[in-house]
Amino acid sequence: MGFFKTLFGGKPETEEQQKKNDEGRQFDVLKYDGVKAMRLHITDHATRCFQAALKIHDDLEIHDYLSQVFMMANQMPEALGEIEILKRAEPENTGIIMRSVQVRYMMEDYEGMAGECKAILQLKEDEALASLMLARAQLGLNNTGEALQTLTDVIKREPDFADARLLKAGTLIKEHRPEEAEEDTAWLMEAAPDNEDVLLLKVRLEHEKGNLEQALEYCNKVIDVNPFSADAFNERAELRKSMGDEEGARQDLEYVKTLTPENDNQDIARKMQEESSLNPLM
Repeated sequence: MGFFKTLFGGKPETEEQQKKNDEGRQFDVLKYDGVKAMRLHITDHATRCFQAALKIHDDLEIHDYLSQVFMMANQMPEALGEIEILKRAEPENTGIIMRSVQVRYMMEDYEGMAGECKAILQLKEDEALASLMLARAQLGLNNTGEALQTLTDVIKREPDFADARLLKAGTLIKEHRPEEAEEDTAWLMEAAPDNEDVLLLKVRLEHEKGNLEQALEYCNKVIDVNPFSADAFNERAELRKSMGDEEGARQDLEYVKTLTPENDNQDIARKMQEESSLNPLM
């Protein structure tokens, strides 16, 4: 390269410039390989590539990718460390703070999660997802009354926010207040009558009200929608037992054993998917 520059009148490339160019090319190769491995969920290789790239050049985009890889690998403290770097660089970026919220949710750090949600709401008071996650944190801290108020407020602002209605109704049913859960359940049944989570909510509502036949009918609908729903078979086992069908309950519980996730990583993956969109029911 230096020869051609000299031949055509340019200055020859210095050793320092050549080193910088070589490092730039190496950085790009490591970044490309890391992204490719991340998309294929080959987390070990992706991590090695990104960490090697950071030794060449401290780059926020690489820290972003690395946080995602650590989340995929269920290395939540490491993911949080990368996110903290991003937050320091862009303290008012609510998307970055929300990722911290999600990681803290996986870690069951509900106190930290609530603080992060409140930080988002200070920057953007109408952020519906932050309100939903704040309610989840409040429930994790056993502050049920606060959670229900948070959900009530966000539903007033965003009447079509199905996830908030789902969480509110489910919480009221767990609190043995089924009558208060009926409005949100009816709205959800109208909006998404074939959604598995909505049908399970209806099962639990009718069960809590003592309408066992109706609850069983909706439970069978859940199984029609998803024949691999462990929650539905657990619910049906409980219903069958309450109705005197001990053998049917036993069969359902035996089937559930074949559906149980083999490790915590599958549970984490499902939890991440659950929180990955603002309103998946609509």
